[in-house]
Amino acid sequence: FHAFGIWDSDTELEFFKPENDAYVSHSLVNLQKTDRFIKVPVRNLRTVLQEFGHNHIDLLKIDTEGAEYRILDSMLSDKLIVNVLCIEFDETASNHLDRKYLERIQDCLLKLQNAGYKVIAKEPDSRNYTLMHRRCLEKQYP
Repeated sequence: FHAFGIWDSDTELEFFKPENDAYVSHSLVNLQKTDRFIKVPVRNLRTVLQEFGHNHIDLLKIDTEGAEYRILDSMLSDKLIVNVLCIEFDETASNHLDRKYLERIQDCLLKLQNAGYKVIAKEPDSRNYTLMHRRCLEKQYP
C-alpha cells in the first residue's frame, strides 16, 4: 500500500467525501456534490513507474469515481505500457444512461482501441470493462 492516489500530474488534490459517512469512495470530481473533502497527494503513473524502477504495468484496475478519463488520457499521452486494463466508468450521480455519458465512454474506448487495446470483457448491465493490449493478444510482452 502506498499513501497516494493516481492522477495526471504530481500534486495534492481535494477528494470529496460521500454524503453517507458509511461509504468509503471519495471523489475528485465530486460525484455526490458534497462540501466536505480531504487533501490527498496524487501522482502520475509515469512518476510511479520511475520511482519503483518499472517499465510497464501488467494489470491496472481503475475505479476512480469519475477521474478515469484524465488518468487514461495521461496514460495514453505518456505512451505507458499497460497489458490489461480493468475500468469502471463513473459519471455524475444523475442518469447513468444519459446519451452524453454513454458517448463519453465510447469516445474513451475508441481512444484506447486506437492505442492498441481490445475490449475482452464487459459486465452485463454495468460500466465495467476489461481491455487487453494487442501485445498480450499476440504474446509480445514487454
